[in-house]
Amino acid sequence: MLTRRVFLEAGLGGLLLAGSMGSTACGAYAAGETQSAQNAAAMARARAKAKAAARKKYWSNFTVCIDPGHAESADLTRVRVNPYSTATQIRETGGAMGRRSGAENRVNMFIAKQIAKELRARGVNVVMTKTKNSTLKSNRARAEVANKCKADIEIRIHADSLDVSSIRGFLTCVPGKTGYQGRKGRYKVSQKAGRFMHKRICKELGVHDRGVAVRSDLAGFNWCKRPSVLFEVGVLSNPSDDALLAKKTYKKIIAHAIANATCAWLKKHA
Repeated sequence: MLTRRVFLEAGLGGLLLAGSMGSTACGAYAAGETQSAQNAAAMARARAKAKAAARKKYWSNFTVCIDPGHAESADLTRVRVNPYSTATQIRETGGAMGRRSGAENRVNMFIAKQIAKELRARGVNVVMTKTKNSTLKSNRARAEVANKCKADIEIRIHADSLDVSSIRGFLTCVPGKTGYQGRKGRYKVSQKAGRFMHKRICKELGVHDRGVAVRSDLAGFNWCKRPSVLFEVGVLSNPSDDALLAKKTYKKIIAHAIANATCAWLKKHA
């Protein structure tokens, strides 16, 4: 017959054993929960990676040609403006100059390279007409770069300078019916792209909207067989625009807006 002491000791042992088993079960449950969380996180990362790869694959179907306007030196040689005309213009003017932002060609190149960087990060094929301001290429030669790579769109980057210093803001130029743009209705696509992108860029930047201008006198348009638009990203002769374009941060913001508008156009129309 069990004594009271033996009975109590047996009961205590049972409790200890039950507690030990409970702790083991809790530990196993917690480990299982941790493993489940890790598996879920790994699956989420895999899905995100797959989506990113799919996006890059989609954008790799497009080619954008980016043309930073002007060079660090001028070339006063006369060249033809139009493949179907004998009219001529100066090969390279050297561009404008801002009091704070400096030479236009430097502003253009900085923004052009930032656009290229953003588009490439998204998976878009980017071809630049030049990557150094010391490179002297005529507008015709740069247009032929876009033709050769069969760009879905050519983006031309410039900054304006005017006699009236109060004029400021963002202007988009599009081709007229002249030159190669006049053949097969190419200018219609360029004009549609310019208006579409201009509206989105001005809205994103919150800048003064100078509108969209049709230019039939630009060799860069007339020798181009691909959809082409030109952005005057600001007015260097305006103190406010000049001060903004002196800041790297603002130029990056412009590049981001142009990259966004370019992708929006390609996704909807190309």
